[in-house]
Amino acid sequence: MAAPVVLDLPLRERNDWLLAAGYAPRFPETPLSDPALSGVRASLQTLLNTHGPFPGAAIDGQWNVRLTNEAGRRLISGIPEEVRGVPTNLFRTALHPGALVRRTRNFPQWSAHLLRRLDRAVVRTQDPALVALADEIGTWPDIPDRRGWSRLSPDGTDDPVLSWQALLPCRRGDRDGSAPARRAQLTPTSPAVIMCRTGP
Repeated sequence: MAAPVVLDLPLRERNDWLLAAGYAPRFPETPLSDPALSGVRASLQTLLNTHGPFPGAAIDGQWNVRLTNEAGRRLISGIPEEVRGVPTNLFRTALHPGALVRRTRNFPQWSAHLLRRLDRAVVRTQDPALVALADEIGTWPDIPDRRGWSRLSPDGTDDPVLSWQALLPCRRGDRDGSAPARRAQLTPTSPAVIMCRTGP
């Protein structure tokens, strides 16, 4: 008997449901680095580049950065590789005390938003890498108890979109104070407000 596929879900999640029902996954998954996806990769990079001067990134299911633009690279400049991960992981970069925590003006709201998303991803996928990452993040300062992440909600709302207010080091040409506040799309559902730091 064939398995009907009528779910209005992303293909990866359809595979999860098929596996849960005892069927084989139906939809193949190809890494972005595969030569067969060179055209897709080039198109994504072009899209990210045209998003400048605002930071932009293409992320995978574990929130690892696979492609980024020049402004995105500026955003994480100065953060050690061992802190942000290899490849760079947005959960690590946003939540690690040695990364963007000190640059984030709305950290309590932003961290609640991210921790809840991470908890949902762990529950849904049981991905060992995400489980290990969540366990590690749970030991960092200013991170709430791991058991309560599913109930976290910024300002008591359930809005899937939240502004990330962060300070971004300016380029030399920006230090005259003429650079406007920058707005950026760092994740598919989380717009960010990047303000230019003109002081040390």
